[in-house]
Amino acid sequence: MKILIVDDNEDAKIILTRTLKHHEHSVESASNGVEALSVVKIFSPQLIISDVMMPEMDGFQLCRELKTDPSLQKIPFVFYSASYVDPQDERLAASMGASRFIVKPLGGEAFLRVINEVIEEYKEGRLPLPEKPGEEESILLRRHETRLTDKLTKKEKELKDREERFIYLVHHDPLTDLPNRRLLMDRVGQAIKQADRDETPLSFLFIDLDRFKFINDAVGHEMGDRLLAAVARRLKGCVRGVNTVSRLMGDEFAILLSPPSDMQHTVAISQKILAAMSQPLTLDGRDFIISASIGISLYPTDGRNGETLLNRAKRAVYRVKEQGRNGYRFYSEEMNLQSGERIVLQSELRRALNREEFRVYYQPQVDLITGKIFGMEALVRWQHPERGFLSPAAFIPLAEEMNLIVPLGEWVLRTACRQTKAWLDAGFSELRIAVNLSTRQFQHRELSELVGNVLKETNLDPKYLDLEITETITMQDVEKSIVIMNQLSDLGVEFSVDDFGTGYSSLSYLKRFPLNTLKIDRSFVKGLSEDHDAEAITTAIIAMAHNLHLKVIAEGVESKEQLKFLRANRCDAMQGFYFSRPLPPKDFVALLEEEKHLEF
Repeated sequence: MKILIVDDNEDAKIILTRTLKHHEHSVESASNGVEALSVVKIFSPQLIISDVMMPEMDGFQLCRELKTDPSLQKIPFVFYSASYVDPQDERLAASMGASRFIVKPLGGEAFLRVINEVIEEYKEGRLPLPEKPGEEESILLRRHETRLTDKLTKKEKELKDREERFIYLVHHDPLTDLPNRRLLMDRVGQAIKQADRDETPLSFLFIDLDRFKFINDAVGHEMGDRLLAAVARRLKGCVRGVNTVSRLMGDEFAILLSPPSDMQHTVAISQKILAAMSQPLTLDGRDFIISASIGISLYPTDGRNGETLLNRAKRAVYRVKEQGRNGYRFYSEEMNLQSGERIVLQSELRRALNREEFRVYYQPQVDLITGKIFGMEALVRWQHPERGFLSPAAFIPLAEEMNLIVPLGEWVLRTACRQTKAWLDAGFSELRIAVNLSTRQFQHRELSELVGNVLKETNLDPKYLDLEITETITMQDVEKSIVIMNQLSDLGVEFSVDDFGTGYSSLSYLKRFPLNTLKIDRSFVKGLSEDHDAEAITTAIIAMAHNLHLKVIAEGVESKEQLKFLRANRCDAMQGFYFSRPLPPKDFVALLEEEKHLEF
């Protein structure tokens, strides 16, 4: 049989066509009644299967057109509709001369059985003919036309809503509902035109969350997405509604401060953002500490279009990252010149580990009661073949960005443990080594196994190894930090919290960590004897640590006055230039051999 399918639903047409062709019927299709009338003239179908509700000309209108044409009225006509058929619709179809009214779903055995029955009736010449429309049929037809109009109106509204949603998604980030890069750049263009008209400045802030990828790895992407949404809400709360807060990608955000926005106003907003970000984010009863680095570019001094302003704000962020993160910085032309140097340095850093260009230096740690050296901190240096020695500030942030920090940290740990074992065997007893762990190292799933293997390879007793982690690392995911530290503590190693006082620890959490030592950050030590706030904070840290039965080491001690204050307030130990800079192994062992000690 030659069969014509009429339906505006493409999926339904595909199902019916496949089914009927499988049973060796010839099939054509149309999307509405108007199109079907054209196909009928060309295809000359022997059976028409039609949906009821269609735009332009529906199934009932098509059936009436065919059945009132003597040359076409003998073509069998079968309706199909949704899972429920109104008896009045069935009555209307019969009055128009339709053979059947089938209920979806389509393509099954019941459907084929009905189609075969209609085909047999057609072959036998048993076809229903249309009736002369009576009052009942006229009422039913008007009722159907009203229902069809309502359905088409509803469908148009759905299409309009879908279009509006599509336009919204094209311009917004689905996770945070913030404007995306496309919409941001459009608004930057508009803001530039306004700034030109009013001759006012315009500020662009690029915001990159510090070490967020480590948090994401630790807690999973679902929780990470919830944290990003919470950060977005905080950022929106820092600016007025006329400003644009945008999520660019990942943990990168941007804020366009509408003109006029001078430098003073921009600084105030940046400080407000950093203060807001410093407050813990609580999700499912867990506290997360997230900080941010902010790069700032200004129109028209730093660029004349959105892309240039964005790129230069990014370069300013790189400088913030290099200087310790959790701050803001304005773009300068110097950064533009240094961006090429940064790319070169990245390339050289990849080769440096294989070429054994790194060195471990050791800074003595001195007991403030006996004045004797009791340990040292391992500090990595890069002996660049052309640039000479580079400090960690020059390459550690790059190593973290390039995912080289884990192999580099492993090399430092192994080298420092091997050297410490050699010094212990040489007779320098009870000498402890402190090794820093980066965020990525600390969150590495095989950290405990790695440390155990290094201790085994170097034959170093675990009691001589002190792992240093920052306060911020421990607070990013407190529960997971406790698990990791307990695993390492079971090996016999000890822990120090580095840079204490610069993060956001609470005593309730601090008591839960298996800690042995707190290290007072050098920023507080620097202010001793000059800054009453620094003195008060240092005194409080020492007292708190002793109450928790922890040892205290002051970092960055550079003067006799600082040393005097620390000893007077019962600080346990120190390290810093006042006693010794970080030294290569041969110079450090010379220090041990001469038994240098601190003079009080």
